[in-house]
Amino acid sequence: MVGPIVQMTQHSQVREPVPYVALLQHEKCEERLYPAGKWACVTKGEPLYEQSISLGFMKLMRYICKENSTGRYLGMTVPVVNEIRLSEEGSELLQDVTTSYYLPGEFQPNPPLPTDPDIRIEERPPLRILAR
Repeated sequence: MVGPIVQMTQHSQVREPVPYVALLQHEKCEERLYPAGKWACVTKGEPLYEQSISLGFMKLMRYICKENSTGRYLGMTVPVVNEIRLSEEGSELLQDVTTSYYLPGEFQPNPPLPTDPDIRIEERPPLRILAR
């Protein structure tokens, strides 16, 4: 099988932007509200956040590039969201990082199932994020 990054670059499709409402413009980022929808998500808890983000993203890329119940390329959406949570006390960051990919519009009603058991499909409420 061709690697997921190579396969993605072979498709000349434009990345589908997830619709959002800009809420606030900060000096180095923008606060945005994304709509409710279905996301493919994977959570990793590696020693470094960068490792968790990289491993999670590669798993999602394989899902996007044919490792799904349809066996076809799903198309890329932007942004891919990385989520790090605070402890219940709010005093420290938890080790787990959830990397999420918003499913393209055509797959929102009926998302392809992942072949990787680490990937789950979640129906998420509207999501408020900071984007660079």
